[in-house]
Amino acid sequence: SIAGKKAELIALNHRVKEAQDAVNRWAERAKLAVANGKEDLAREALVEKRKAQEHHDQLAEQITNLEGIIAAQTAEIAKMETWMAQQGH
Repeated sequence: SIAGKKAELIALNHRVKEAQDAVNRWAERAKLAVANGKEDLAREALVEKRKAQEHHDQLAEQITNLEGIIAAQTAEIAKMETWMAQQGH
């Protein structure tokens, strides 16, 4: 149902925000590690940042796909409503 898809979209948007927050946290940790001369920690933080960015990008792609599905279903419902109105129902 469209309502279910919209609920899923809301949840995905929340998850993508959390993923972006994780990317930002890891980037900040990497900067702090470099500033403190901890290159090994900086490298680890950058690896984690890359993983978080990949997760974020996957979620963003899911959002794009879901938005397309919702738009297609909404358009189909509008067509059916128009057809029913023309039939006098």
